Amino acid sequence: MTGMARNARTLFRDQPGRHALCSVAVFFSLLCFPPEGFSQEEPKSKPVTTIDQAKADVKNLANATLAYRTEYNRLPLQTIHTDETKALASEGKLMEILLGLDLRLNPRQVIFFEGTTQADGKRKKVSGSTALDPWNHVYRLQFDWNSDGKVDDPEHPGKSISAVVLVYSAGPDRDFSTWADNITSWK
Repeated sequence: MTGMARNARTLFRDQPGRHALCSVAVFFSLLCFPPEGFSQEEPKSKPVTTIDQAKADVKNLANATLAYRTEYNRLPLQTIHTDETKALASEGKLMEILLGLDLRLNPRQVIFFEGTTQADGKRKKVSGSTALDPWNHVYRLQFDWNSDGKVDDPEHPGKSISAVVLVYSAGPDRDFSTWADNITSWK
């Protein structure tokens, strides 16, 4: 043991309470004079963009559908729809089921998708029983109605995507047929 370490041990051993006093002094010095590059201010979060919000919404709608399937062992509206090439809008009966409002197709009233207000309080994600994208248009959902693990690709007709559900927004241009800006759950 070096002489300096021995002296420090002796100092603390010979003066009870000195160790606690030093710990308190170190704590307050760090509090008053934080190390360089350390800030006590809350880090500023990156503002949520409309694109980020739409990406979160399509993922949440897809997850809500998968959670419904887990709960009831079927897709919402599976007994009614069979055409996998047709997309459903995020409104009406489909959303009533996912919002826990349809007692016949969601008898346990589980809320799978929750409509919330965006941080700025200006845009509602759900209006009545309609889920809207940041540009106030419905989302579209396509389902694997026949349970083969594939859904027809809405962007490339004749091709399929391995999924149970595909959710997409028309994007900022509000046109579902122009895919460059569409927000999708599978990309």
